[in-house]
Amino acid sequence: MFGTDGVRAKVGQGPLALENVLALGRAIGRLALAEPELFGPGQGGADRPRCLVGRDTRGSGPMIEMALVAGLVAQGVDVVQGGVLPTPAVASLVASERYSFGIVVSASHNPYEYNGIKIFEATGKKIDPALENRIEAGVGEPAGPLAPVPGRVESDLEAGSRYFESILADPAISRDLSGFRIVFDCANGAVGEILRPAVVFNLQVEATFVASSPDGANINAGCGATDPAKMARETARFGADMGFAFDGDGDRVILADEDGNVVDGDAVLLLLALDLAARRKLPVPRVVGTVLSNFGLELGLAEAGIELVRVPVGDRNVALEMARTGAVLGGEPSGHVIFGDRGGILTGDGLYTAFRVLSLSARTGSSLSQLAGAFQPVPQVQVDVPVARRVPFEELASVVRERRSAEKKLGRRGRVLLRYSGTEDLARVMVEGEDAEEVRRLAALLAAAIERDLGAASPKSR
Repeated sequence: MFGTDGVRAKVGQGPLALENVLALGRAIGRLALAEPELFGPGQGGADRPRCLVGRDTRGSGPMIEMALVAGLVAQGVDVVQGGVLPTPAVASLVASERYSFGIVVSASHNPYEYNGIKIFEATGKKIDPALENRIEAGVGEPAGPLAPVPGRVESDLEAGSRYFESILADPAISRDLSGFRIVFDCANGAVGEILRPAVVFNLQVEATFVASSPDGANINAGCGATDPAKMARETARFGADMGFAFDGDGDRVILADEDGNVVDGDAVLLLLALDLAARRKLPVPRVVGTVLSNFGLELGLAEAGIELVRVPVGDRNVALEMARTGAVLGGEPSGHVIFGDRGGILTGDGLYTAFRVLSLSARTGSSLSQLAGAFQPVPQVQVDVPVARRVPFEELASVVRERRSAEKKLGRRGRVLLRYSGTEDLARVMVEGEDAEEVRRLAALLAAAIERDLGAASPKSR
């Protein structure tokens, strides 16, 4: 049921069949009542658990939310429905407003046919795999009796405004951003529901919005962090200082500089790390990335005496390593950026990241192209291969041969990474090296080998 980022499936199928969503809500509720400490320290004192629920703009969101909430209140959990909220808004508000836990109905960057469920403990971090396993086991158990008194349900339509106000109140965020021209690509998702009115009423920036008219089916469609080209073109056309492309639930952001050049998560990590180090606000000379982080990030950090620690893909893995080592910065090339100097809220937050970069530009007087110029990426190619089944790559003889051949040709200045997506039926091929043409060729050979053995359709380069 649970994958690398909560529950994720096509709507109406598997874990997102409505009867299973209802059962999931009841399983969460039973555990929250019986063992509240599982959802964070100090959760045993309240009469009843209290949960904040938010969702993105998918048409299926209200339906899934209703089934989930029905299961929770059936077990006696009080639920506050925040409406359309970015994932980091729920994480932040759960921690700051003393909820027992929080839930987001979202499939993040996936297309509208998918949806998902993410669960946050009382501290605002994603629940750990051990608790996921307990919940999943509970879904398969008999539901048992309803609570003698069902939980209460109420709405809080000001939750998004309070979240945005908390960003502006952060000491690292400049309150004077007057004069900036900004392009915001909201991916037809949750961020636009907060950002549009906030920019109009609270900020003195000149903004233009793209992909900010959700219709329930256009979330992430040819826009947002997974497809930032439109945002980048609009940034150059508008003469903007920079552009920001969020994903559907707002936990990641990709940037564009004033010339319309895309600035990914690795470049953002480097510019933020160099600034923190220069101001002696990087107490541990370490940044946490993933196995997909470009070698150019590692080189750029090393020049400043900063270590790059790599973990498996997933912002939860980044957050866990940051908590373990005391690192104050981490993230992924996809645009998840996590700050350890933000009151312990270790989750990717696209809006907060955007305003950190804006504030850095305002404080230094440097353009985004100047700030991001230190990042010199090594050629990297990623190819997605649709698969009909999943088999360990080491059991596929032709794939093993191609991988060994590629690694031999790349030597110590290149890498090959093969993995399966945690949310889609895809094998992901990543090849990195000094020669761009060779990297493309080797990636294509590896993708072809996987497609021959497992493929369901043609591979797609990223």
